[in-house]
Amino acid sequence: MIQEGKAFEILDLLPVGILIVGRDKAIRWANREALRLFGAEDVKEVVGRSCQGYLCPFDYCPVLDKGEEVDRSHRVLLRKDGTKVPIIKTVRETELGGERVLLEAFIEVIKEGLGKVYFETVFERTEAMFLLVEEDLTITRVNLATLKHTGYSSEELLGRKVTILVHPDDLPLVLQYHQKRLRREDAPSTYELRFISKGGEIRWGIVTPTVIPQTKQTIISVIDITERRQAEDLFRSVFSNAPIAIYIAQRECFRLVNPEMSRGLGYSEEELLRMNPLDPVHPTDREWVRQRSKLMLKGETSTPYEFRAVRKNGSILWCAGMVTSVNYRGKPAVLGYFMNIDEQKHLQEQLALEKARAEALIENAPVIVVGLGEDSRILLFNDFAEKVTGYRREEVLGKSWIELFIPPEIRGEIYRVWNEVVNQRGFHSYENPILTKDGQRRLIRWNNTTITEGGSFVMVLSIGEDVTEVRRLEEQMRMMLEGIPNPAWLISRERKIIAQNRAARERFKTQEGQYCWEGIWGMEFLEEQQRRFYEETGYPLPGTQCRFCEGDRALDRRETINKELRVKGEFWYTWWVPVGEDLYLYYADDVTRYKKMEEELYRLSITDPLTGAYNRRYFVKRLEEEMERIRRGGTTFSIVMIDLDHFKKVNDRYGHQAGDRVLRFLVEVISSRIRKIDLLARWGGEEFVLLLLNTPLQKAAKLAEELRERIEAAEIPGVGRVTASLGVTEYREGDTPDSVISRADDLMYEAKRAGRNCVRYG
Repeated sequence: MIQEGKAFEILDLLPVGILIVGRDKAIRWANREALRLFGAEDVKEVVGRSCQGYLCPFDYCPVLDKGEEVDRSHRVLLRKDGTKVPIIKTVRETELGGERVLLEAFIEVIKEGLGKVYFETVFERTEAMFLLVEEDLTITRVNLATLKHTGYSSEELLGRKVTILVHPDDLPLVLQYHQKRLRREDAPSTYELRFISKGGEIRWGIVTPTVIPQTKQTIISVIDITERRQAEDLFRSVFSNAPIAIYIAQRECFRLVNPEMSRGLGYSEEELLRMNPLDPVHPTDREWVRQRSKLMLKGETSTPYEFRAVRKNGSILWCAGMVTSVNYRGKPAVLGYFMNIDEQKHLQEQLALEKARAEALIENAPVIVVGLGEDSRILLFNDFAEKVTGYRREEVLGKSWIELFIPPEIRGEIYRVWNEVVNQRGFHSYENPILTKDGQRRLIRWNNTTITEGGSFVMVLSIGEDVTEVRRLEEQMRMMLEGIPNPAWLISRERKIIAQNRAARERFKTQEGQYCWEGIWGMEFLEEQQRRFYEETGYPLPGTQCRFCEGDRALDRRETINKELRVKGEFWYTWWVPVGEDLYLYYADDVTRYKKMEEELYRLSITDPLTGAYNRRYFVKRLEEEMERIRRGGTTFSIVMIDLDHFKKVNDRYGHQAGDRVLRFLVEVISSRIRKIDLLARWGGEEFVLLLLNTPLQKAAKLAEELRERIEAAEIPGVGRVTASLGVTEYREGDTPDSVISRADDLMYEAKRAGRNCVRYG
């Protein structure tokens, strides 16, 4: 029996008898309408029987035995009860599932008139749209479904062309198929098209037109598949573009896999479709996946299961998967997906590690950790705090931090800062010296965070770093900075200038304590939001930095990074050199004059030193680029070849210096008239060539004549007047640089032969 699928579901809905017949003339499948006409209750009653016994009185088949492409004829159908029904039948051979079969469509002929009775008895009982149209496509009959789907009334449709319902883009194909069917030529028996409702909505339908040979009328059936198509498009889009792996498995094989699955596992689609769904699963996890999938398919759990997949290259990929039961091509299947959770797994491991590190940091890290109450009473004092201050924990708990550790001369300032920390809450950072038990002074950099619970103050957690040695190092760095001849700054991770040399102060007027992005480059390279916020509040947003800044990367990677910058017409080579955990050296070398020398050398390499026009080598390069642009779809260009008349006489009579003046004069005249996008080059001697972009032949010839007149009219000091001959041509398909130049050159010599001082084009 023929395997049913989507196409057969559609055929089964048609109010037209449909048979699939094998080349052995045995019936393989019949739709509902065919069974009704046969008087059969089940498809098994007709499958396997000869079509000749039911539909055809001949002992031969016009299509299989006579080789006819299509058989359209009247026949008599033999019903199960022995009665006979007149029908109109159309037979065509087609391929189905790799097998050549006959597709037979037939309708009952009623004596009272085919159009009227068919619409009244069959068409009105179906959800499919049916229209009866004349040879000129005038609508003469419509069923209720047509009115429902199109929104028109029967009065609005009858007598009008059916083309009012067809989408304009599909209309040429519809008309072509209609003419072919009328001429009994090969045309698709069923196809998809877009039709337009009265309200302008575009919908999709499967169309099956059938021509009645006797009347040249056409019965058109249309099944609205808009929702199905939208659902298919949505599924296809989701399936193809989903950022997770999706598959359909059936009979222990992948039947469908999406691109993300191929990318994630590293296998091609073809390779995956040959695999068992458990093949990509890590061997250790296969039983777990099998059991969890069974529970999910039974509805006993909906929690995604985690497992390890093995990529084609052998690497491990952590995934979270789910499965559900579906029907695929009429049979039970499994729809599954899995998501790459490698990052989440690594993040979980990292968080666990970070938690352990944080706990170890509080207990063992070389930083001071103290907790202070609102009155600065000490509530927490870690081991490193004991080591730095020389006090034991028991000696300080409950005492005032400010009174015990802050030098007397700055206690008033520290009390003010402390009140800000307590009242404003949030995060605060500053530096101040403390006194140790033995009277030494240590410089501590503090990061303070106010801890609250339910809105109530708990403590200020202060983490202090002893930067006494760092500041000594910074002082040494200041001395070293002065030995650098270029502007140089010592900058902190917070992007503040810690120190600078004389060259930096004199060239950039920067100050220590400024943010580098403010002092050095004047906020020119900040993002607009960062710049505006700083100007309005005086405080920078977190992460404020120049767009090109590499300071953090240099510190994080512990490597020197350099870049070239262009600022207000100047060129700078800049370096970020890490010199400490949170300090880097930033210096800039002004290379403007070298860059300008480089630009000048490039200019000299592409221009003629005498006239300043471009040289021949550069012109040919640009000409090749322009031809490539045209081949990619650009517009045309023209070439003008220009040669001074009797130039040798000028040199012989007035000398070569005068000749040089004439050449420079010619370049000035031409350059003053052409556009910036046009290209003038010295081709050789007194010969010049002009590339006119986006310029057709007629416009180029007009310009050439104007140039000729300007050259003739000008008075050259010490020489008088000169003339020139010009040849003009336009790019032609298949041209090469040599062919287009040669053609312009030939036209220029044609102008010479015509008496000089003229233009020839072609």
